[in-house]
Amino acid sequence: MDVNGDALWPTQDVIHIHCQHGDKEFNKFEFFKHHYDAVDIANIDISTVRGYTMKLSVATYRALVGLLGGKPAKQEL
Repeated sequence: MDVNGDALWPTQDVIHIHCQHGDKEFNKFEFFKHHYDAVDIANIDISTVRGYTMKLSVATYRALVGLLGGKPAKQEL
């Protein structure tokens, strides 16, 4: 099943997540603008697509920043 990244569907029922640009979380354009940099991901519920997408994206970005030794420049879309 293909669902949007802001869906509240159970993660276990999804094969493909499509991150759109909308006004809900998760929004790929807001992510690239660093609007999720301060999000506390410790208690995000990854059993929903929305939570899984948010946690995976933010955690991966933070790991990358750590590997690069600092915050990469903002990307223009």
